[in-house]
Amino acid sequence: KMKKKHKIVFIVSSILIFVGILLPTNVIAKEEKPELKWEQFDMNDSYNYRGNEIICDAGDGYITINNSNEITKYNYDGEKEKIIIKEFNDSINSALVDGDYLLIYTEDSVLYKYSLNGELIFKKDFEDEYNYSGGVYTYSDGYFIDYDYYDRGKHYDIIVKLDKEGNVVNTYSFDAGDLYAYILNNDNQLVLSIQNFNGFEFVIMDLNFNILSTKKIDLRVVDIFELKDGYLGYFSDNNFSGLIKIDKEGNIIWQKTLDNIIEDASDRTFLSDVGEVSDGYVLVGEHNYLPVFIKIDLNGNLLYVDGYMNDKYSDFPVGKIITLDNDDYIINLTMKVNMYSSGFGSVILKYGYKDYKITTNIEGKGSVSVSSTGKEGETISYSATPDDGYELKSIKVVSASGKEIETTDDNTFILPNEDVTIEVEFVKVLTENPNTGNTILLMIGISLVIVLSTLITLYYRKRIH
Repeated sequence: KMKKKHKIVFIVSSILIFVGILLPTNVIAKEEKPELKWEQFDMNDSYNYRGNEIICDAGDGYITINNSNEITKYNYDGEKEKIIIKEFNDSINSALVDGDYLLIYTEDSVLYKYSLNGELIFKKDFEDEYNYSGGVYTYSDGYFIDYDYYDRGKHYDIIVKLDKEGNVVNTYSFDAGDLYAYILNNDNQLVLSIQNFNGFEFVIMDLNFNILSTKKIDLRVVDIFELKDGYLGYFSDNNFSGLIKIDKEGNIIWQKTLDNIIEDASDRTFLSDVGEVSDGYVLVGEHNYLPVFIKIDLNGNLLYVDGYMNDKYSDFPVGKIITLDNDDYIINLTMKVNMYSSGFGSVILKYGYKDYKITTNIEGKGSVSVSSTGKEGETISYSATPDDGYELKSIKVVSASGKEIETTDDNTFILPNEDVTIEVEFVKVLTENPNTGNTILLMIGISLVIVLSTLITLYYRKRIH
């Protein structure tokens, strides 16, 4: 009987192990979706109305071009700061802010450099017959642009290195292949996705176009986004698309089709931009002709899928995303022009997690230094400084519901999902009066003198008598 029992246990254990192997190990994490903080519409019934489009991040805000062709600077709260250029009539393909300057690269391969006050520094025309331009990137001593053209039936992809004045320093031509995407990373290296006689490759070059590394990827990567620890490539080919994570050396970390990430992904699902946040990536694009925002973790696992719907306007393909240091993000949507739309233009949205208030309640004389707001799960640092003559007696952090929050020895705490108050008590320092000791000694000395004088007087009086 014991042998039979052991045999049954063995069979059941084997079945459980086998089922465990078959079950997916890629567990989907869950995360609360961010809230919509504000939205700005620029809509019109005109078929050609463009609205207000973000052309680039400015580091402390963003820059747009509106339907009147004004190029304008906004802060991250959506407040207009200034008009940089009153009228810019060329079609913009790429733009960036380089210190105090704005670089604009047009679809006709014309590079403009303006000051942020709107002064034209230079205009360089790289146009050639059947020319298609790409992006503009900045490095310490100048810029890179790319374009392609056909000459006598032959196709050329060209990357051009320029100095700060827009003069050509060097060029690289992909005569034997196609350039699909490239970026200039923070290490001043060119990172490219190309196709040649070897197939699809991921290539890293230095600023002089010397090849540093080449890795075969077997995927047509049509866009590259730099991350803190590598790159995220968007591949699209033969009605399937997805993402590939690559480290700084060009090694593949993981790759997933969109079908692996979200349900019902199809050939009508496209990604247009990627934003990196502290715990993953926010992907923006369109799904079945409607806007979609997808957040995945660092390993490509789905955290949430969201979209933007408005009662009057819903047909907004996503254009661009800007992520901020606090993990908020700004998205620019542009109305898709089609016969079923009731209006045309754009909307700019800001998403983020709720900010909770951090207040202080101080007894005695002193001050507390701490940020006024924070997000759930954020590590908050604070410092308490007593005034002269006071010292810190106690300090504690209490939530709005009355719960005391644990603090660390280095004066930090984790912000809960409610407002908190830092309660601090400063008390007077009890110190001995430095003159008190001297006074006591003086009194003792005087008393001794009096006693001795009295004894001496009595002694001499006794002798006389």
